[in-house]
Amino acid sequence: MKIDKSCTISAIFSRGKQYKVEVATEYGAASVICDTVKGVSIWCNEGSFVHAEIHPSQIDLEKGVMVVFSHWIANDVSAA
Repeated sequence: MKIDKSCTISAIFSRGKQYKVEVATEYGAASVICDTVKGVSIWCNEGSFVHAEIHPSQIDLEKGVMVVFSHWIANDVSAA
């Protein structure tokens, strides 16, 4: 906002439920996207769609050994 004269600015808060979503991985870099916000630990509004991603999905650990991303686990439940 651009201010060009004296004014009053009021903070407006929403009262909806939010949930903290965090992603973690031993390999590569993980992130989560919710309501256009992207990070490894973000707050999402109740009912929002969350997209988690990991890059790269295949990693060479050493000669002849590779790990490949398979799926996520959310609260001890497998998620595709």
